[in-house]
Amino acid sequence: MTKEWKKLLVPDDEQKINDMIVKSAKYRTAYMSADDVKVAQLWCTILEMQKQIEELEQKIKDLESRNIKETHVPKDDELIESHEKF
Repeated sequence: MTKEWKKLLVPDDEQKINDMIVKSAKYRTAYMSADDVKVAQLWCTILEMQKQIEELEQKIKDLESRNIKETHVPKDDELIESHEKF
């Protein structure tokens, strides 16, 4: 098996993996002290992905909240008036 297995991926996917490795480097001190460095590095990458998911979820909530506030909900009397005109 080749040591350069990432080269067998589609270039965009290879780049995504390389980006993930770079982002997980901030946890280097932690995973390098683990008994199984490779597994610890994977867990640190999963942690980084979880943080991104949480950030996206918060952005979605903010957008939904903003959309709800900006959406006009007619009051009962407006609905009755509109219905009477129709």
